[in-house]
Amino acid sequence: MVTPRFDSGTGTNFNLKNNMETTTATQSQTFEQAVEKVVNWWAEQSFDGGLNQNNGDNTKQGEFGFLLMNTLSLRGQAEATPEKIQLFKDHLTAELLTTNDRWVKHCLSVDYNADKALLEACNHAGLSTSCLPIKTCTWIDIHSGTNTVTVSLGYQGSREVI
Repeated sequence: MVTPRFDSGTGTNFNLKNNMETTTATQSQTFEQAVEKVVNWWAEQSFDGGLNQNNGDNTKQGEFGFLLMNTLSLRGQAEATPEKIQLFKDHLTAELLTTNDRWVKHCLSVDYNADKALLEACNHAGLSTSCLPIKTCTWIDIHSGTNTVTVSLGYQGSREVI
């Protein structure tokens, strides 16, 4: 699992590399298993506490943005009850399993704003979207038949198969 590690003084994410490395998986899984991995990963990265906001801006203004975004994220995380997190997971799972939109089926992302599926899951559960880590993406490879799950966490995050 990718775990964010930030230096709150500089906003530097020591866990993210400046290149786009990709690890590869050798096992295939069902689409349902891949969806479960994706949904659990987003819930863990978003609501399990910790600093998860980094836009890669190491200027003074960027440090202020880092502080502000993480303050809002931590406030939202404090309001995230296990029941709300389960509602988020249930709604996102249902969306991924039933949508006919091939893009939503295999890619979820947050630039500065959450994509539609993540936004609706947060709204349904009464959770703040400020908890979702920015500059983050997950993919399910539905084309190769392996349903491999790849994640990229944060600004210039390396790709990792989970």
